[in-house]
Amino acid sequence: MYLILRNDEPLALSPTASVDMNKALRDAEVPTDADVVLVRGGEVYVATFVRNDGRFTVTFEGLGDLGEVDDVPYIPVDIRLGDGTEADPSGTAAFTSQTLDPGEGVGVLVIYTPNPDLVCQLLPEEAAGKGTVIDRFPVRGSVYGVSFDEELVASDPWAKVAPASRAECEASFADATV
Repeated sequence: MYLILRNDEPLALSPTASVDMNKALRDAEVPTDADVVLVRGGEVYVATFVRNDGRFTVTFEGLGDLGEVDDVPYIPVDIRLGDGTEADPSGTAAFTSQTLDPGEGVGVLVIYTPNPDLVCQLLPEEAAGKGTVIDRFPVRGSVYGVSFDEELVASDPWAKVAPASRAECEASFADATV
């Protein structure tokens, strides 16, 4: 049974999501081929559903470990309980572990902020390339006491992040606590 549980990825995302951002990003100048830019204090909010597609009851325990993320401009920093459709943090509650039977789901809001571990020196002097996307977040949970980590990936990106130059990256973190 341990082997079956360790190889199973029981949690999945709803194919639909609602996305919003805070004032810092709404006020930013964004290229036409992107949704957001790297901005100090920027926050992206994604409301969606996490459901148990597995065969056993799952305890969904929250965000998992991000691992190495020194090349990703926005990272998930918080997960909150919500209705899964409204991307407004004011209508959410602090996340608590959720027990999900097979086929059940829960509405969540995931909050992304600029990555404080982004290595700006690796970026070009001028913004170039296709940028990145916001389309995933790691979760942790357990099944019958066996812990697991899983990365949930959206079928379509929630937001396209414009490529940043080295100077834009450094400005996003200068004198800021992110």
